[in-house]
Amino acid sequence: MVRRSRQNDLKTNWVKGQFKTFMVVSILLTTVTFAASFTLPGGVISSDDPDPHKRGMAVLVHKPMFQLFTISNTIAMYSSTAVCIVLMWMPSDDFRSAVIATHFATRLLGVALVTMGVAFLAALRLVVSEVSWLADIITIIGGIFLMVILFSNAFFMFPLAFDQPILRDFWSRYRFLEIWNLRTSIKVIAKK
Repeated sequence: MVRRSRQNDLKTNWVKGQFKTFMVVSILLTTVTFAASFTLPGGVISSDDPDPHKRGMAVLVHKPMFQLFTISNTIAMYSSTAVCIVLMWMPSDDFRSAVIATHFATRLLGVALVTMGVAFLAALRLVVSEVSWLADIITIIGGIFLMVILFSNAFFMFPLAFDQPILRDFWSRYRFLEIWNLRTSIKVIAKK
């Protein structure tokens, strides 16, 4: 009985730790993406422009990379805001609901991180597009890092991939990354 109580305390502390970490990261992402919405790459057309309809509009609005930046930044902003909302409404006394909310927040945070990286890459490429070799190097470096982020997120979003013995052996060495155990934890709790 004491052992089960200690295990429940450890699980509850783990979920609370995840909650705090996700909340800080999602608030930072929300802040950064919100600020990026108003400090647009290329700036805006000044109020001195003779055409009153163009005043305050983005200078690079018709460039495809600017449009990619805007879409990616918007997705990152709303995904990180949704993480904040999910975690604020997360019940702290019901462990099963807290695990489900944390799992859902993990997926949304993964989307926010990837789309923020895409927005950064698009904005940087847009700003240095006049120097083609620099734009190409930035795209290659950014693409590599985005692929690494996507590949590592795939493990968290699709926990069934851990049924393979090679992957299970690899991740068993990294016990601190136990987000993929959430589905198993929910099944164990449901049986009680």
